[in-house]
Amino acid sequence: MSADSQWAVQQAIVAKLKASAALTAIVSQRVYDDVPQGTAYPYIVVDDMTSVPFDTQGGVGAQVSVNIYCWSRYRGRKEVRQMMDAVYAALNRQALTISGHTHIDTLFLTSSTFRQGDGVTYSAMTSFRVTTEPTS
Repeated sequence: MSADSQWAVQQAIVAKLKASAALTAIVSQRVYDDVPQGTAYPYIVVDDMTSVPFDTQGGVGAQVSVNIYCWSRYRGRKEVRQMMDAVYAALNRQALTISGHTHIDTLFLTSSTFRQGDGVTYSAMTSFRVTTEPTS
């Protein structure tokens, strides 16, 4: 297991989210690791990641936990909830193509919504666990 598994998982998640018709209908292709200054709302950020070893018959794989943030300025939580639903549909129990790794599973863990201090911006965090093993 290495930090490379996190990068490969992140790339796979971004590709999967950008391929989701339901999500791109809301955010277009605005799925980021680092949000460019001046980006229009709404958008998605694939952010915090944590890895732990996952022993398999083929070697040591990884369980990568990832937080995905949805950002919106739509009045109320409707849009961030729609974004969360689209992220869930795109990732939970869905196959991922992960460079250098065999995808075992992607599981939804938790979600939360928040109103930001400006009173206008809403965010939501959705967490998943991606289990992989090295490609032979």
